[in-house]
Amino acid sequence: MEIIKVHYTPGKEVKKYSEIEKDAKEMTELISGGIKRGEYNKGHALAHGQVSDDPFAFFVLSDSFFEQYEWPGQVIINPEIIKTPQFINIAEKGKSEDKRKNTMVYKEGCFSFPHRKPKRVERFFRIKVRYQIKGTLGLKSVKEWIEGIKAHVFQHEVQHIIGKNIYFEVLK
Repeated sequence: MEIIKVHYTPGKEVKKYSEIEKDAKEMTELISGGIKRGEYNKGHALAHGQVSDDPFAFFVLSDSFFEQYEWPGQVIINPEIIKTPQFINIAEKGKSEDKRKNTMVYKEGCFSFPHRKPKRVERFFRIKVRYQIKGTLGLKSVKEWIEGIKAHVFQHEVQHIIGKNIYFEVLK
């Protein structure tokens, strides 16, 4: 399995884990083994559309990112962003709550564009998400608030799943 040429095909909904099991295993091995591609030698996640011309709506997390940030599953299926507040309350030690804009600018790269320098991208810091993971009796639904690097990676991978990326949104 390898990263393929960029395309803009949205991922299809996953109905059963068996539809993606083989690819999910291979993708997890690929991202966790370390990918040396152009400017990048490692990454946190990989969307199915980056390795398949007929993509499903899922992404996998590298072993280290999965463990460090305590995700409930390493394969994130049918991910959705369901809430993006414009402002969030921040409570600093010794001070009262303060409303702050809920965005951060991140420098990010992409394995789909291995020879491009990282791009400054504005992302939401805290988001509410819904997705599924492999459960004992089928797909298990998860709904949670995530923030920081978890939210950043989630937003990047959802972009791939809907057929967009940080450099171009449509094929020209």
